[in-house]
Amino acid sequence: MVKENDSISLNCTAQKAKKSSWKLENKEISTCFNSSSSCNVTNKDVFTASLNNEIHYLTINDAQRDFKTFTFFSDDVKVEACSCDLCVTSKPAKPTCQMPTLDKRNTSLNIVCETSSVYPDAVCSLSHFKTGVAFHGNVWTAANRSGGELANVSVKCFISIDLQDLSPSEESFRVSFSPTCNLNDGTFNKDLTSDSDFSPLITLKLPTVSPLNCTDSEYTPIGSMATCRCELSDVGNPPGSANWYTDYGREVGIPDGRSSILKVSFNASDRTPRFYCRPVSILNTTSDKSQIMFQPKFYCPPHSPPVFTVTNADIVDTKVLVTRDVNVKVSCRVGDVVTSVTLECATQMMTAVGQYASWTVKVNESIDGLSCRCTAKDELGCYHQAAELTFTLIKDVKDLTLQWLAVGLGTAGGLILIIIVSAFIIRRLIKKPAQQKDKTKTQNQYDNIYNEESIYSQIYDSK
Repeated sequence: MVKENDSISLNCTAQKAKKSSWKLENKEISTCFNSSSSCNVTNKDVFTASLNNEIHYLTINDAQRDFKTFTFFSDDVKVEACSCDLCVTSKPAKPTCQMPTLDKRNTSLNIVCETSSVYPDAVCSLSHFKTGVAFHGNVWTAANRSGGELANVSVKCFISIDLQDLSPSEESFRVSFSPTCNLNDGTFNKDLTSDSDFSPLITLKLPTVSPLNCTDSEYTPIGSMATCRCELSDVGNPPGSANWYTDYGREVGIPDGRSSILKVSFNASDRTPRFYCRPVSILNTTSDKSQIMFQPKFYCPPHSPPVFTVTNADIVDTKVLVTRDVNVKVSCRVGDVVTSVTLECATQMMTAVGQYASWTVKVNESIDGLSCRCTAKDELGCYHQAAELTFTLIKDVKDLTLQWLAVGLGTAGGLILIIIVSAFIIRRLIKKPAQQKDKTKTQNQYDNIYNEESIYSQIYDSK
């Protein structure tokens, strides 16, 4: 490979012969005679021939583009002794580069540079303006040969750089063109390289994020979803996206365009989770300086307390009034969704799956003052309500009266309650004689009824 108009020497070692010659494209350009060690040339301005024993020389003083194949013949053997293919090149004109651009998929940076004049063809290479070192990319060229076989050509160089190899910064590149005779063998003339100026700067930057429309971190009831949208406040260049990540770097967001939606429910094994809204870019970076943390806090919603029901007894506030020798069934029901209900009465504990538990006992002296407590559990450990009842054994009618009065007189509806109690007492006293064998009412029983009614009449009048 030789530059146009430069000189180059060829040589061929062959056995001595009376006569030998150099040819260009099968046209004789020199003749040498061994006897006189002299040579004649057809064009002394362009060629010089000489010999030294078995070494035959040809100097090309002015290389031309149409100089292709040179051969050496020895007349004694009548065969070609040496052959040389010459490539004559011209130095490329100074290249110019366009502004680097991103491809349609935003995965690579494309650079287009051009030299307006070179012969016969050219290859290009890329160097980074910050470091000056060669930068690898996908390179291909296209030549415009409209001027004919021996005319200069213009060559465009297309370079594509994977954005994963670049970091956020201002980037610029220099492209070099070198002449070549064969694009396929990778050879080129380094001495004839032409460099472009650095390409215009392109700014590569990461996107930035901001969370919007987040659930109030203090007010997410357990059983509901905490939600937050991670959005881009600046899409960056190339355009990026946003996503949610856990402490361990796992992606947990739901893509929504370039945004990401986080939906998270309460997890008993991680009661204070943290999530990070981060920008996502194809650029080569691990920086998370622009991340924003979201830490939802969950609280237990309000629950209603357990509700007691008792058969064969009367409930006043938290007291259960019972009489001897009756079977009492204590039931506890929870209206909220729970996994189990526990009913504790003295040393007895009943736990039932679901929302309901009960206990049945026959009333005797030991039940007086006994307490029952009802609690429940749910899957999230949120239910903390409880209810209690205390049993009071009514031994006779007067005890029953005093128990009702103790409750009724302390309330605004005391008078109404007293009237109800009176009816209750009368019902009890009437029912009891009806169970006797002779089914008769004695005067003493009616006197008792009269006396009890008189007591309540006096209380009513005093009010």
